[in-house]
Amino acid sequence: MLQHIYQYYNGEKLGVPYFVSIGIIFLLVGLLLWLKFFENPISKGFGTGLFIVGIILVVGGFSALKFNNQKIAQLSTRQSETELVLKESEIIRMEKVMNVTFRYAFIAFATITTILIWITVFTKSYYWKGFSIAFILLVLILLIFDTYNSKRNAAYFELVKEYKIE
Repeated sequence: MLQHIYQYYNGEKLGVPYFVSIGIIFLLVGLLLWLKFFENPISKGFGTGLFIVGIILVVGGFSALKFNNQKIAQLSTRQSETELVLKESEIIRMEKVMNVTFRYAFIAFATITTILIWITVFTKSYYWKGFSIAFILLVLILLIFDTYNSKRNAAYFELVKEYKIE
């Protein structure tokens, strides 16, 4: 069972290079837009937004890496636990992840997207329109990663529930 838990946390780190790469690209493009097209308000707003989104993605990626490495390191302290205890604790943890986390993530994505679209459509400021568009990109990226992650979590949850204790 410990091997499956290890693989789960190791798999959680698979998105980190994508997050960090996209974040660095957004940082560079945002900085370029902000410096090169400073007088254009939509470019300035979009550039500022991309720069901030890039920081969020890079920090989020490295935070996920650190968190999952800590969880992997903690597995060595669980070697004395029986297979049954490990399985039951993983089922409880994954039920929370599947039922609570993704429900709140969906509500957050929907709310943030709605607010950003309202800002983009109803504001008269082109700076804020550009800024909002950059954050809509962040929400879309997070939604794509969250969808992938929920499928991976569902497969892992099934594996844990069907795990045979010998």
